[in-house]
Amino acid sequence: TGNDNNTITTTNKIATNPMNKKHQFNKISKPNTHFEVVPFDPNNQKDVTTLQEICANVYGGGDYLPQMAASYVADPACSFMALKMTIMPTVDDDDDGNHGEKGNEDVTSTAASITASMNHITTGDTACNSEKKDERGNIMVAVANYKRLHAQNAAWIEAVRTHPDYRNRGLASKLLASIVDMAQQEDKERKSQIVSSFSSSSSSSLSLSSPGNINDNGVFAPTNILTCTIQSNKGMQRALQKVGFVPCNIIPTLSFAKLKELPGWAADDSNATDNDKRNDVNGTDEASEKRTTTMTATDAQPLLTALDLNHKVSQRAKSTPTSCWRVVSSEPELLSLLSDLKANFGTCGYLPGLYEYIVPGTNRLDLKKSIEHGLVLAFDGSSVVSASTKQEGSDCGNDESYNDGNGERAILAFTIDKRISSLKSRWVCSIVATSHSA
Repeated sequence: TGNDNNTITTTNKIATNPMNKKHQFNKISKPNTHFEVVPFDPNNQKDVTTLQEICANVYGGGDYLPQMAASYVADPACSFMALKMTIMPTVDDDDDGNHGEKGNEDVTSTAASITASMNHITTGDTACNSEKKDERGNIMVAVANYKRLHAQNAAWIEAVRTHPDYRNRGLASKLLASIVDMAQQEDKERKSQIVSSFSSSSSSSLSLSSPGNINDNGVFAPTNILTCTIQSNKGMQRALQKVGFVPCNIIPTLSFAKLKELPGWAADDSNATDNDKRNDVNGTDEASEKRTTTMTATDAQPLLTALDLNHKVSQRAKSTPTSCWRVVSSEPELLSLLSDLKANFGTCGYLPGLYEYIVPGTNRLDLKKSIEHGLVLAFDGSSVVSASTKQEGSDCGNDESYNDGNGERAILAFTIDKRISSLKSRWVCSIVATSHSA
């Protein structure tokens, strides 16, 4: 798939060890520059327009974020945050508003400031009123979404964008640092609540009330903050490293550019009705399902056929009995399977998605629907008798990762991702496997 299609997932070590916390930011050469982290307001037309400017050239002009921003704001598990920059007045300013040569930078990047901002309280130096701030420019320069994944005691940072006029100035690091601070503050408050509950109730009720923060040993575990970026995005990798993220995994992803070249796979084909296209923009499931069910063999071939890869499917894979598969019937069962594969086979412990990890929760109705329709399955190849299938000349027989079937486990899930707009189908196939042969 090429390096640009492999996303590097990173975990934040500062959040789990606050003593190592050290933020270093590049300075912007503007006098009295004040930064404020606030929730994005989808009702503020100025901010909506600025967001469109920020995303204009992302993904070749097909960025999903402008369409998804309102849903992030409405999701109680998410905090879609904006970094705003304001030029504050100085004593050297003349009546015409010209700035003196000297100035300073007021950086507001603590968890307390975010909490205050979420309550619509101005943070930092408030020497100028709102009208004066508008005159001098209250500019949204970066955004990011913080998504809480309580089911696996994790969180995911996504949709990190910086205004093209303000890149390479450390602004993404400022916003990421503020989000990490917010996560630490939430952990601190949650730990305090758990300790309070523990002192007034039994340990069994404690584990039931806060399963996401108590590990198997009964110890409070900080939230595991995760994010990802493509391998070629060195700037984002540097920004993540500044605030304590370290590489932890790689998610191989198919190239959208290549998929769009396959006959019938691009969304802008002549068979899509105007109503379908309108629904696509609105991100409705009906559009995705209609597009998927109305495809014919001449419109779009199955992936392996379109890429001429059917000959790569080994005889061993073709002859694997259906008894090796079973339907995953609930979210707790899926979580248990992921935990088992991590503990016993060293997998990452998460279900990979499109530039994300898919974790059960109130904001993952797509996964819930897939489970209800039998589209999440578990594979156990330990019952396969390899001696009868490992034949000379078969792909599997020549595969270095081939084994005798012991430990060949996998999870296969199909979900609909509303962010996909460039392809006719929005179905995503996610695979967790303990080996290449699996």
